[in-house]
Amino acid sequence: PFREFFDATVHAPFRERLVAMFFFHRGRRMLALLASSLAAAVVVLQQAYRSPATCKEVLDYCGQAVVSAGASVALSLFQSMDWAPIRRGQARGDCSDLTLRVSKGMGSRGYGALRITAICEIGPKSDEEERSLQRCPHPDEAPLARRFQRCGRFEDRWRQFHASTAVVDLRRPGGVHHFSFAHLTGHIEMDVSLPPRKAGAHGIIIGDPCISSRYIPGLCDMGYNVLDRLPRLLNVINEVDRLDFIILLGDNFYDVHGALTAEFWSRLSRRTQNTLLLSVPGNHDFWMFAPQVRLPQDQLAKGYKQWYAQDTASMLAGEFTKSNGSEFPDAEDFLFYHIIGNIGFLGYSGAHSFESQERRFQEACEYFASELPDHIYVLGHWHREDLGCSPGMDVPSLFERLRFDHCRLVGERMRYIMGHDHCNMAQTDGRGFLIGAGGAAHSDCGMWGVAYLDTRPMDLQPHSFMSRTPGFLRRGLDYILKGHPSHLLAKLTLAATDADFFPPLEECIQARMSLRSCLNEHGDEVWVNSTSRPRRGPQAEFSRRDMNRF
Repeated sequence: PFREFFDATVHAPFRERLVAMFFFHRGRRMLALLASSLAAAVVVLQQAYRSPATCKEVLDYCGQAVVSAGASVALSLFQSMDWAPIRRGQARGDCSDLTLRVSKGMGSRGYGALRITAICEIGPKSDEEERSLQRCPHPDEAPLARRFQRCGRFEDRWRQFHASTAVVDLRRPGGVHHFSFAHLTGHIEMDVSLPPRKAGAHGIIIGDPCISSRYIPGLCDMGYNVLDRLPRLLNVINEVDRLDFIILLGDNFYDVHGALTAEFWSRLSRRTQNTLLLSVPGNHDFWMFAPQVRLPQDQLAKGYKQWYAQDTASMLAGEFTKSNGSEFPDAEDFLFYHIIGNIGFLGYSGAHSFESQERRFQEACEYFASELPDHIYVLGHWHREDLGCSPGMDVPSLFERLRFDHCRLVGERMRYIMGHDHCNMAQTDGRGFLIGAGGAAHSDCGMWGVAYLDTRPMDLQPHSFMSRTPGFLRRGLDYILKGHPSHLLAKLTLAATDADFFPPLEECIQARMSLRSCLNEHGDEVWVNSTSRPRRGPQAEFSRRDMNRF
């Protein structure tokens, strides 16, 4: 009854702000509520005295001020307490915590293009030392080493980090390629893999990973121990059956200043860091809470875009677009499209309008119609239009618009993946998949899990005699043995409120040298499982076998 009265009498904009405030401070919100109440009384009285507004107009006017004031007070109190199991110190200044990113180049660069980025933490420096950080070291002592194309501190947000980045081209994709780069810490050695064009690929999809409740008290279910277990899972799989890609669907670690993200990355093995990374931003990557509750601490995805170092549309010009202070970054800082093996990916920001990205959407659709990957996945964060999502830019709405308009020539090959809601489930349309159960405590589904996508030929799945064959040889044999193309997408449940599937799954992967061979044993659910031949032309119609998948 109270909820019905609340919905009927409280003005909608203010109601959304109240819900956001109460939702994110559930469990430890008494101090925040007290501060909000005091601020509300002051603001309401001031506004009522200054103008003869109605009650609803007063509430709507003061709503944002009330919630922002309360949240700011609460934030200062929460940050003085150690709610999270992570407490990183000040930057040591020696860049010893170096981590790597490898992202697929934009489709227009060519199939073999990769962006390689090295990131480390650097303390305050003198003016002369700061200028030297902008210069990429030259590989004088190692003639075979490459030179990074752009070096410097992060701009505007997360400025404790330094990035060195370059685009390389693999003339012969397939197998493992070795690279050496000159870096301010010395020479960086790394091994990178990219499946041959049209070959199968496999990877892990992660939505809304929740590792700490530092900035949003009570958010994460710490019993899942995501901070320790998720890196372990990725490292174990990569050790026995090298992944081709890892996808993050936004709200990445619910981080504000970068320390949580850096802590997670430090736990990844070098092979996992060298895996192709795809990432799209969520509402918590832009705002600490939501756009209705704007705070000075909001990173506006500026730290995000530099840390995940995607080769986006704006990077075709050499760098991200410039934005300072509270300016919102450009949509092209987050939009990418490319192909990995036989899978096409289109990633975008739902916080920006369709019009600001339409030209790139058209480019992506034309690219896919030309290259004809067997499968195309649209990647986004919002599963519905709320909390900062622009009108019509939630993933299901955008997918339908692209599928029947800009991408109609390849519409039958398309599916979509999204996060935001903290559950993992297939959508009723048979083409969409929600992957958002990343460890949050306030989940109706009561679980933590990821998803697994595998399009490698069934004949060469590693649970057979090929399990101990080196990856480069397996990929070459794809063409010799002519295995039937496969398409598997499965929900992988790692833990639930009443069960823990992680230990037996970890043991199974190590024993069988494969994740795929361990599915259906620990509460998992296969969403897509097909071995049919792909269509040969962009306008081919659904076959009966295709229809049976749904």
